[in-house]
Amino acid sequence: MNFIERYPVSIPGIVSGVLMLVHGIVPNTQAMPLVWPAIAGGVSAWLLKRATGHGDRSPNFKALRAALGSGAVSACVALVGFSVGYLLLTLPAFTPIAMEMGATGKLPWTPVAIATIAGVLLLCLPVALVGGLVAIQFTSSRVDNPA
Repeated sequence: MNFIERYPVSIPGIVSGVLMLVHGIVPNTQAMPLVWPAIAGGVSAWLLKRATGHGDRSPNFKALRAALGSGAVSACVALVGFSVGYLLLTLPAFTPIAMEMGATGKLPWTPVAIATIAGVLLLCLPVALVGGLVAIQFTSSRVDNPA
């Protein structure tokens, strides 16, 4: 059992959070960084389902829990990263960078701003569940060749 199979929730969640942060920071791309939690949820569900094997009575439920956990880890990592990035952009030294990224004035550092970021990142949970459902469907409907 390798390192990723030993931690099927945390490794895809952390990687997804970092990729979501990098994807979301690039200005003027109109990107959708929420694709990464879906991929992490799918990978977590697939890894857990592969690790449990056929002897488990509820592999789909455990796989969905792993997908949800991966989405939560991803959201936490991205929340810390986006909060630190937003805090840096509120400093006077970084105002020209914030203006170049599309800010129209000085950015306020308020709890409302962080709550807004956290509210958007709560979307990671259902997105990761959808990724887990898709992964379960692909792993469950696999047809073995009789040859």
